[in-house]
Amino acid sequence: MKIYIKNGVSILRDKKNANIHFSISTSGVHKIYSVSDEYLLFLDLVQSEHETDVIYDEIVKKYPEFQKLEFLETIEELRNEGILAYETSGSYDFSDHEIDRYKRQVDFFGDLNPHIINSWEFQKKLKESAVLIIGVGGLGSWIAQLLTMMGIGKLVICDFDFVEEHNLTRQTLYDVNDIGSSKIDALGKKLFLINNNVLIEKIDKKIKNKDDIYDLTNQIKSVDVVINCADFPDINTTSNWISELCMKYNKKHIIGGGYNGHTGLIGPSIIPYKSACWKCFDKKYLQNVNSSDLEVMINTRKSAGAVSILSSIVASIQTWECVKLITGIGDVQTLNRKGFFDINTFEIEWEEIDRLDNCELCGGNKYGRINK
Repeated sequence: MKIYIKNGVSILRDKKNANIHFSISTSGVHKIYSVSDEYLLFLDLVQSEHETDVIYDEIVKKYPEFQKLEFLETIEELRNEGILAYETSGSYDFSDHEIDRYKRQVDFFGDLNPHIINSWEFQKKLKESAVLIIGVGGLGSWIAQLLTMMGIGKLVICDFDFVEEHNLTRQTLYDVNDIGSSKIDALGKKLFLINNNVLIEKIDKKIKNKDDIYDLTNQIKSVDVVINCADFPDINTTSNWISELCMKYNKKHIIGGGYNGHTGLIGPSIIPYKSACWKCFDKKYLQNVNSSDLEVMINTRKSAGAVSILSSIVASIQTWECVKLITGIGDVQTLNRKGFFDINTFEIEWEEIDRLDNCELCGGNKYGRINK
């Protein structure tokens, strides 16, 4: 098996001593080693791909006492630190075109998970997965673009609306030539131009009530993750409808949140019967509303100002959470909590919520799932 120094790793030598500094750009890790002459030769050899046995034989020619077990242990230590990588056959499920497209992305996955020998497995999980996005406006269009760029296998986009001029300030991929066109048609064409390996399914549908969501049962059953970005009549109502169906069919789902003025709403993400469900969050929200001394007289939030910068930031975070739900590449940060991102300060205020034992949706095990 071939071994080589990973891209994104800088190696510096301290002039005052024999210490070698390894700086890994992706993870920010900085490691310092005291290195013998044998390993200076080793570092010279792994600047390009070499078979491990070839490297060892070259070192032994000059340093006959060099022990192979120590050599192999060092390779494994440096690999676990994200400094070295094995060349694997892990890209066998991808065409040359796909390998060229995704290589740097896969390198990034490997930097985040250096203990995984074959980081192409993360990309394979994306390629074999499907995501349903309900609502492709200010958040959904960005999420659709980002998932397409990352190489999701199938994307199902659901919307009923047409492109309007005011959409062009915050919704991605639509342009002046699309005004008056169906959003799903306009977006589908642009997504195909970005990545024609992604299968795009379009659903022209307005979500007006729970029955409309149940019309999407087959699509929800067929995908790996559902992302709700539908804000009509409001995000809480549509999330209740969608979450109930996702819980029934044990589907991971993300509440797309939205944005209100300078604040972007992030999550939550939900793994059925393993995290707090949307009903747990909604019950807490209703408790806060009912305990308040204030009541709504006028609400113009839905027509409040919006900017593409905020919607794209929120969508990027939600997309990365979706990728983690699919691949297991890292911990999902929006389980059991939702965030409020302030574009002025770049701070996120988190609202934590525990799974409720008396929740009629997940705590009560409504659909006969085993609580774990």
